Amino acid sequence: QQSKKRPREEEEEESSSSSELQEKTKKRKRLPIAPSIHEFLAPGGYQLFQPRQEWLSENPTVFGRDRDSALHMAIHENATDAALVLLKTKSLTVAANQRTWTPLLLATRRGNLTIVNALLDSGVDPSTTLNAGATAFLQAAHCGYLEILKLLHRMDADLIEQANSNWTTPLMRASQEGHLETVKFLVAHGAAVNRQNHDQMAALMFAAQRGHPQVCQVLIDHKADLNARTNSRSTSLMLACRRGHVECVKILVAAGCELYVRNSRGKTVIEMAQRSPNHRDILLYLSPDVQVELMQRRARNVRS
Repeated sequence: QQSKKRPREEEEEESSSSSELQEKTKKRKRLPIAPSIHEFLAPGGYQLFQPRQEWLSENPTVFGRDRDSALHMAIHENATDAALVLLKTKSLTVAANQRTWTPLLLATRRGNLTIVNALLDSGVDPSTTLNAGATAFLQAAHCGYLEILKLLHRMDADLIEQANSNWTTPLMRASQEGHLETVKFLVAHGAAVNRQNHDQMAALMFAAQRGHPQVCQVLIDHKADLNARTNSRSTSLMLACRRGHVECVKILVAAGCELYVRNSRGKTVIEMAQRSPNHRDILLYLSPDVQVELMQRRARNVRS
């Protein structure tokens, strides 16, 4: 067995690490001041220059019509190493630009896991929102950045149900965009499948409307309400029919959704299907006999 280090050896290792850090800090301080933000953010620029003091002050220099900080600029440019240098300045890590984007929200939108991780390690609050109420977690779900989503969930599990100002949840966004693995993660961790937003749209409706059959199936397997209605009294099946999404129609019919319903304009599922792309294929599935056959086939598949 490998012998344990003696306390003296541990102290020597810590001292060595501390000395290396001090040497790196001294070396960076000897670098010339960056002539401009663009030269600092250019590939390798962070190794050639140190940031200007006015970028790091309590009232830092801002850039462009969005009044971005130097850290915002680094994240925009995906200049990860330069961003890691800048985020050592605490005030920059929480400062929002003109559009209320914080560095965490912007790094999430860009899908930069390294910067997101560094910002969270620095103590940034993961529940910070935009004016419209969107959190970094909602952004990650919308873009399908699963690793960022998992990281944010570890930091604050309550973010899974934090909706924006339209009451749209991360699960709704992920379903709308067809991010299957993200949807699976969210429902596995307790996301409310049948929650509806301001327009009474639920996750299954978004998936059906956008034509994501695999997402529809996952949501149905987690007890999504097949016959929930939007503000206009449309069902998931109606939304799929209107957009001509044949596979979504097939899955919904096989799951047992109602065929003979009307929306607020009095339109039936069949009437909506007749005006859609792929209407001939869709109409094949909109009969009671076909529905029974599909439901029986689905039941056999579940048993097997």
